[in-house]
Amino acid sequence: NFIRITLLLFVFIVLFDILLHNIVLIPLYLDTQDHWRSLEDFKPFAPVFFFGKLVIAAAFAALYLRVRNIGSVVEGITFGLLIGALFRGRYMISFATENLFTLEILLSWITAYALLEHAIAGAIAAKMYKASV
Repeated sequence: NFIRITLLLFVFIVLFDILLHNIVLIPLYLDTQDHWRSLEDFKPFAPVFFFGKLVIAAAFAALYLRVRNIGSVVEGITFGLLIGALFRGRYMISFATENLFTLEILLSWITAYALLEHAIAGAIAAKMYKASV
């Protein structure tokens, strides 16, 4: 279960992030491009980026498997929203202490990541768990 859920979550997170960052939020990033690495500067860090996504997927899967009760989709979504709360807090702290991104980016990340992405990830974890039981 753990490996299957982790791998599916990793694929989902990477695809979600590609859509979010390279299509939806690109205009906001162009407005603040001095704060971000260029594509050429990012390339050496790509393995760290993808490993970070794998760490998030594995931690999410492990925590879900540890705390799940009935394994329903609603329970998975609730779990995802709680995990998302951790990210919401971190984004707000970063916004307050670092001059890296705008309020519009902060609100976009809270909506897209901490609410939508994590809720969907919770639903995926629940469905994968139910499918293997």
